[in-house]
Amino acid sequence: IPLLRIDPSWTKSTLLPLFKWENEVEARSAWAGFLWSPRLYKPLFVYFKEDFLATASRLDRLKAHSNQYISVLTYVALDMAEDFTENELSNAFNNLTNEGLETVLQTLTQALTSSGEQLEAYWVNRIVPFWITLWPKSTNRITPRISELLVQLILSAGAEFPAAWKLVKGWIQPVEHLHYPLYLLAKSNKCSTNPEEALELLDALVRDQAFPPDEVKTCLEQILSSDSHLEHSQQYSRIYLYLRRKGIING
Repeated sequence: IPLLRIDPSWTKSTLLPLFKWENEVEARSAWAGFLWSPRLYKPLFVYFKEDFLATASRLDRLKAHSNQYISVLTYVALDMAEDFTENELSNAFNNLTNEGLETVLQTLTQALTSSGEQLEAYWVNRIVPFWITLWPKSTNRITPRISELLVQLILSAGAEFPAAWKLVKGWIQPVEHLHYPLYLLAKSNKCSTNPEEALELLDALVRDQAFPPDEVKTCLEQILSSDSHLEHSQQYSRIYLYLRRKGIING
């Protein structure tokens, strides 16, 4: 970036061609160097956009730097989408493995929680468009780990949680280890402020896991304290009976 600022002509003619994948040895070294401490600098990404996007299908060559590339790609999509076409970015994200999509979700959550007082606006203006236009659409990509990371993301959406749940609920499936996502749910106060959506989320996560954590009971109690009518719902009854079978609730 400093070289591009000082001497754009030399940098474009001599340095930036090293990022092209026609010479894999040079490209791998160039990208590893850039990703060691990457920064979003619009003029640079405009110049090597094509090579940057081509890297999404060659992450196996980057090895230890692949997650850093995915994080940069995600921030580019959030902050510089106007400099790329929708097809360019969506193709890049579709080239990622499921493990790569996990890194995307971790980056989205980090970006959202770092937005401070603008959290809800950031969700509406950045995360929602990303999900609608760039997130892969094939439900074959759903995994328990992706579901768990999506739970973390939507629980970070503040007052936008009900809309966030509606947006991603088709991607939520039961997870084997319930403790952490339900710890986050109980701690978030969403069971009290949004009991209906919280119950739907709880119903999506809890099936017949062998060792239900205490947080399942905690969440049910918070939901019932906020809206007693939900005690008669099918979701509440199913989870309540499940906890009775596991000895978590007596009576």
